[in-house]
Formats: sequence, C-alpha cells, structure tokens
Amino acid sequence: MIVTSSYGTDAIIQVFGMMVLGGVGAAAWLYFDEMVLSAEDAGKAREASE
Repeated sequence: MIVTSSYGTDAIIQVFGMMVLGGVGAAAWLYFDEMVLSAEDAGKAREASE
C-alpha cells in the first residue's frame, strides 16, 4: 500500500510560525518571571517544583 500525503508550503509555514510564537512566548514568560520574582524567590520556586 502506498501512502501519499501533501505537505504544502502553507502547512510548513504555519508549523514553523507556531514554533516561533511558542518560543517567543516562553522567553517572554521567563523574562517576566525574573522581573517579578527576586532571584531568591525564583530559586525557591524552582526547588519546590523539582
């Protein structure tokens, strides 16, 4: 049985765009987290999550 699929450039661009937006969102959250919490509080939060 032969499986055919068509991945057009639109789908590839959409996936790449979502990866970029996800990375930007994660970076923004980390930056915001460090701004709001002091270094000591951030360390305690990381230790508690582990």
